[in-house]
Amino acid sequence: MSHHPFPGYQVYDPADPFEDHCGPMYYQRDSQGAHCLLPTRPEHLNSGSMVHGGLLMSFIDYALATAAGALDNKFALTVSLNCSFLNAGRLGPPLEARTRLVRSGKTLSFARGEVLQEGNLLLSASAVFRPIDRERALSQLAAPQAAPTAETPPPDFKLVERRSPFLKHVGDSYIGDRDGKRVVVQQTLPHMVNTGGLLHGGMLMNFADNAFCTEIGIATGGLAPITTAFNAQFLSAGKLGPLISSAVELLRTTRTTAFVRGTVEQQGTTLLTYDAVVTLKDRAKLKEPT
Repeated sequence: MSHHPFPGYQVYDPADPFEDHCGPMYYQRDSQGAHCLLPTRPEHLNSGSMVHGGLLMSFIDYALATAAGALDNKFALTVSLNCSFLNAGRLGPPLEARTRLVRSGKTLSFARGEVLQEGNLLLSASAVFRPIDRERALSQLAAPQAAPTAETPPPDFKLVERRSPFLKHVGDSYIGDRDGKRVVVQQTLPHMVNTGGLLHGGMLMNFADNAFCTEIGIATGGLAPITTAFNAQFLSAGKLGPLISSAVELLRTTRTTAFVRGTVEQQGTTLLTYDAVVTLKDRAKLKEPT
């Protein structure tokens, strides 16, 4: 990139399609970890005009991977990521991620960090990564080909009507019944992949968040779900073309809180397992609708 607004910061080369679609995101590395910046844009917001939690998770995943050695001629593949959402972000000031490498081994690396905005702590997180040699991984990829045709949702599935600009920016999701269970599905599109051409972990986490918030909204009669804690484990790599799906298990709900878990799957393969704690709000009492 010939020009960007943060002198002394860099962007990944080659570009990562999903991170560029959400960003661009910028980084600086030092001996302890990384400092990253993300300008906020209108398409980053949820329907309550605050920064979407899926964007925050995608950004911290990027920043933690940078601290974990993603620039040391390696890919840092996310194995697990745990996030706590502490405050809401807004449109205007850039997001800032401060991450540090806790330990780096031959097979796994560990990192911690947080996302801030004007000094206000929005999110804290920790993650485990598996480093792999970058050149070797790229050499094993098939020659570039035209993107496969995206599988379409079943005809009886309905569009999930959400007013979130960020969810529309990432891509629509659909809901329907499969084997007696309510399931959310999403098409996989070229902007959803990482540098290696596989589905980006940030995209998978955003889809999981969208799926369980959709389920909670239905099950509670329309209460507004606000993700408070989210934990994910990455089991397999996803690919372009086939739908991804999630069936959400609602473990317990109280007047103010929901507890959920679930999986993200593709063609019978589990890509991601997750669990979350979600705060429930009366939409009529919110200052802004969500």
